[in-house]
Amino acid sequence: MTDNDPCAEPWTKGEGTAALTRFYYDALKRKCLAFNYFGSKGNQNNFLTREACETTCPTWVNPCAIGQPILDADSRPLRCHQGALCSTGFVPHRPLLFKEASIINFRYYCHVGFDESTTACCPSQGDPCSLIVKEGRGNQGIQRWFYNQKTRQCQPFTYKGMGGNENNFLLREHCESTCPVWVNACPQGEAYLLPTGRPQQCDPRNENSCPLTHWCHPGKLFLSLKA
Repeated sequence: MTDNDPCAEPWTKGEGTAALTRFYYDALKRKCLAFNYFGSKGNQNNFLTREACETTCPTWVNPCAIGQPILDADSRPLRCHQGALCSTGFVPHRPLLFKEASIINFRYYCHVGFDESTTACCPSQGDPCSLIVKEGRGNQGIQRWFYNQKTRQCQPFTYKGMGGNENNFLLREHCESTCPVWVNACPQGEAYLLPTGRPQQCDPRNENSCPLTHWCHPGKLFLSLKA
């Protein structure tokens, strides 16, 4: 017999006249399912119990919008929490698992789902403040916060539980501490922005506190406004 990965083999009923209850691993559904085995000519994707199947093969939900989550040494998604660094573990690649060297060229973030089963380190899609809001997929209704680039404000939305992106914050405070939130006080045009995306503060008593293209608006917080 060949020593193949049982989780990668297609299931087969085999041959014979027996009707034995066995379990096989469905790689697409990531579930262990029951079937009737005829008694012979089967393969290694054939388990006596559901527990034996689930111990051998990765029975978990992929909550990521793109790619696969980082896996731990037990071939299950690495658990995390929002703000945690996702940098160690394994990533699935065909039927094999490669260690950290495989994720060097990718950045991962902690996707926080409805519960532990959908919380995992997923491939990043970019700067959270630049991504459009994505309600995702699933049947959950979770209140989250996203950053609206047009209004430069953090707003609530309902997240379905999986398939979202990094513009998805548990709390308004998390969103506002990550993205440049401010109100444009300019009568026309835009305030002068720093490389951080936030408006430059200025002093109306100091004519050099703004670039030549802008003037200082004496509001609650002095901003450099376009001339």
